[in-house]
Amino acid sequence: MPEKRDHPPAEHPISTTVLKTVLSHPKKNKRFPKSSYGDDSRIEYLARGMAGIMASRSPMTGIERLRNMKHSPGGPFWTKREGNQPLPRDRQLCGCWRCNLKRGNELTKELRAPFDDGFRVFMQIAAETRAPKEWKNRLLRWFSRKA
Repeated sequence: MPEKRDHPPAEHPISTTVLKTVLSHPKKNKRFPKSSYGDDSRIEYLARGMAGIMASRSPMTGIERLRNMKHSPGGPFWTKREGNQPLPRDRQLCGCWRCNLKRGNELTKELRAPFDDGFRVFMQIAAETRAPKEWKNRLLRWFSRKA
């Protein structure tokens, strides 16, 4: 049986600082996501604040610097090399998590299109094709054994 505590568990000092700084006056902070559908945006906002603290800066500095980060050549995550090999200019890209996610979604759409087309054709053929009667009889025999 777990121990009964008379006091609440200790909070992590970094998370407490972020929450106090960022959430203490959300109405004053015009960039804080207030929409009821903005859960992902709020998580990202707080993560930027945590990044600021982890870099020994204020949470608001982290939020603003990451919000204004460049995603083009010269940006902090711009990838120019793969291993020891320099990449050609047309293969250089931003390596931040948001750009990686965007590229992954685009690739998924491209790979999904042939699958969807093949599935559509399969369903058309399946609707127009009749199964042989002996298959039906086998299926009935199989179900009658199970009962």
